[in-house]
Amino acid sequence: MKTLATIFALVVLTIGSSTEKSNVTTSEKVIAHETLATPAEFGFGNSFNLDIDKDGMNDFMFTTLYINEDDGIHTKYLANSLGDNQLLSAGNDAAMADAGNPLESFGNIEWNTNPVNILEEVNNGSETSWRGLWSGDRDQYIGIRLVKDNTTYTGWVKVRIDQENEKAQVVEYAINRVPESMIQAGEV
Repeated sequence: MKTLATIFALVVLTIGSSTEKSNVTTSEKVIAHETLATPAEFGFGNSFNLDIDKDGMNDFMFTTLYINEDDGIHTKYLANSLGDNQLLSAGNDAAMADAGNPLESFGNIEWNTNPVNILEEVNNGSETSWRGLWSGDRDQYIGIRLVKDNTTYTGWVKVRIDQENEKAQVVEYAINRVPESMIQAGEV
């Protein structure tokens, strides 16, 4: 009888511990989120540095760059990854996402350490045109990946660009603190 009770206890303990381990998956999320009380404007001479994990070191920078070319003055609204951190991009452009879209690489969209264009304004003196993957005067999300000690943490930054008034702002951001796990744009 003692042997049967011991075997039963071991089976229950084994099932319990294997069930516990199977509940921890890459879909688990612990999201750190912050909405800025005053959106952080970024522009020429006014960069916004983001320390997403609050460790005292900047992880991403948002700024603008002015370039005088033959067809006019180009104002590039840029996101820059600092260190080994990465941005989700399609070529040289930020891969913009709407709320609820997964932030992951697929097709020509990939994680990149290079600066990416959020939007580019071209003013030739008589008219202004816009280039990039940004779609309209609405908030969109840029996928970010924090890389620390060869471990990655995925997150997003919500950006607002007011084309009419030529202003760009970081509004809020979030990161999934579970390593190697995904997050959707706007997920909190």
